[in-house]
Amino acid sequence: MAVFGNVFFETRVEQLFDLARLVETIFAAAGVEYRVIGGLAVYLYVEDVDPDAGRLTRDVDIVIRRQDLEKASSPSRDAHACADGRPIGAASGAPGFCR
Repeated sequence: MAVFGNVFFETRVEQLFDLARLVETIFAAAGVEYRVIGGLAVYLYVEDVDPDAGRLTRDVDIVIRRQDLEKASSPSRDAHACADGRPIGAASGAPGFCR
């Protein structure tokens, strides 16, 4: 029996997870606690409950404590920035930050 997959969807999910790993790396190095919120958080919850109901999001929304803004902004300046959802100074498809 043939098994079909959605390569586009799987690629986008991997790109989002790459971006989430980049956030984790940067914030962990800076000692900043954060929480994933928004579409990716919902996707992860829904994926556990009903894997066929997951919907793709285009970004990773995070929240940090206000007192950690300065700690978080310094290391993230060295990471890729993006405008209009497109990475700047990074290879096409590379994860980046939108501010």
